[in-house]
Amino acid sequence: METGLCQGSVLSVTLFLIAIDTITQFLPNGVFCLIYADDVILVAEGIDYAQVEAKLQNALDAITEWETQTGFKISAEKCATVIFKATRARKISECKLQKNGVLIPRNSTHKCLGVKFDQSLTFQKHVEEIRAACKQRLQFLRCVANRSWGGDSKTITKLYKATILEKILYAAPIIASVQDSTLRKLDTLHNTGLRAISGAFQTSPIESLHVAVGIPNLRTLLQQRTAMFAAKMKACEDSSNDEPSLNERSSEQSNVSDEELTTDSNGSSGELWGTPKPKHETELTEPARIRGNNILEELGLKLPLLNIFTVPKSAPWKRTRIAVDKSLLQPVRQGYCSAVIQQLFHRLKLTRYRIHRFVFTDGSRKDNKSEFSVITDDVVIRRRIDDMSSIYAAESEAAMEALSWVANQDGAGAYLICTDSLSVVTGLETLKITSRWRDDIGMLYNHCKNTQKDVTFCWVPSHIGIAGNERADREAKAALEGIIDTETALDYKEMRRNITKRTVWKWQEQWQSTTNNKLCEVKNAVTPYIATGKTRRENVVLTRLRIGHTSLTHKFLLERDEPPKCRVCNERLTVKHIIAFCPGLEDERRSTGLPTSMREALADDDASINIVIEFFKKTGYFESI
Repeated sequence: METGLCQGSVLSVTLFLIAIDTITQFLPNGVFCLIYADDVILVAEGIDYAQVEAKLQNALDAITEWETQTGFKISAEKCATVIFKATRARKISECKLQKNGVLIPRNSTHKCLGVKFDQSLTFQKHVEEIRAACKQRLQFLRCVANRSWGGDSKTITKLYKATILEKILYAAPIIASVQDSTLRKLDTLHNTGLRAISGAFQTSPIESLHVAVGIPNLRTLLQQRTAMFAAKMKACEDSSNDEPSLNERSSEQSNVSDEELTTDSNGSSGELWGTPKPKHETELTEPARIRGNNILEELGLKLPLLNIFTVPKSAPWKRTRIAVDKSLLQPVRQGYCSAVIQQLFHRLKLTRYRIHRFVFTDGSRKDNKSEFSVITDDVVIRRRIDDMSSIYAAESEAAMEALSWVANQDGAGAYLICTDSLSVVTGLETLKITSRWRDDIGMLYNHCKNTQKDVTFCWVPSHIGIAGNERADREAKAALEGIIDTETALDYKEMRRNITKRTVWKWQEQWQSTTNNKLCEVKNAVTPYIATGKTRRENVVLTRLRIGHTSLTHKFLLERDEPPKCRVCNERLTVKHIIAFCPGLEDERRSTGLPTSMREALADDDASINIVIEFFKKTGYFESI
């Protein structure tokens, strides 16, 4: 086509990106180019505004030359300039950047990929936009979470995470850098959403609100996402060692000496752009990756060699369906004994796989250590991998190592790779590739096919006396004391899982050190409750009883009145007093079988929930909670 690309074609987007990517070849040194679809951003930095402006003007002139050669046209009327500077830097009077003779206007903010950047990078306007958008969504959430007839807590929690929380956490590494005073505007939204989910009373402590729902505070969530961002950057670099990193590209493009940065074109020192006045020194925010690495250190995590799966290496039309045998699965599910399973496996060896060479694999995780083994009659391969690897990762590495060993054998042959991981075998059945293990195993399998090697993966149950499987299990455990293989990369998803786990551990430690908290007396873990009441109203009552703040016992704080007294014994009315101490409610406790221990009475099981709900209905307090 000579005039453009066909709209709606599957190749249009790819061809357009290839065509516009040549713009980077025309830019001068010291100017960075960020491209997303048809949006182009030019970035230059320095401490002398006149010098930075000259760089950008040269880049605009270069883009005009690029337009002449390629036929693209970038509208000057849609262009804008934003000057990012320190908070108290001296003001710059005007901007003289031009494109095709048209003066480019100067704006105070710029929105890039949904994030609004202001001149001082405080992101206050971005936070205000998030707050305005989430307020409307909170109204919808409140309707769904009505305290009398609303949906169940699990459904409302999923709805909140999908519509509000993800909106708040978008671009988390950036939002995590804002000041606490700015973040408090979003904290209010977050706490309001959690209160709508749980139905907690207005005076409930914030810490109890988070633990009752099982979602930590925003600062913790933002730090978790920032740590994941740092790990992802490391994984992308490790996965493409042949490409220069962002820092290397920056150093290549910014071949500017310190003398050039401190003097203008006339040799004078010029006005220091972005430098605050001496009396108002501003502390610069660290880059997100550095902050993420610091958070990882606080969590006790070190970044090993990482691998991230993005695009499959093998083309869809070149993939071969991997032979898988799960014939022993049905007898196991039917409850056959170990002796029968052994006989069935022995029959497979004598009939279907009588000419095959058997290879057994096993992955193991013990004492926070991960390892795997691959064995045949005369070969033993055992290896310890990164301690943050899951059992699935160990089993997948074992299957890939076994197939790699088969691929390196001379000549044709038939091989049966036996593994006790049903997840790995099931993942090999499909042609859809969702992990690097499935991708690498698929490529190795194609290689084996091309070299006349017949390979089948067979699932065998573990610990039933199959000799090869038991031996592989012993060899895998023997690798526990070995040295970690640093050449085996940890999958990025495994790193994400460990970051989430350590974040929860840290939150758990903070919760266990909390004092003077009523919910802490009945709930040790920060994970959400599993058992729920029969209706939304019962769930709301149950949550308020566990937190210890109800309309009956704490409404006086809102009305600025005196604390309520028990109608029977004239003692201070609290949830603990009603459940355990009030002598006037002894008959109701005895008839319902309510324990006097708060932890037992408000336990996370259906029987305890039914008892405490029945007790409060008999006492007449249920509708007042």
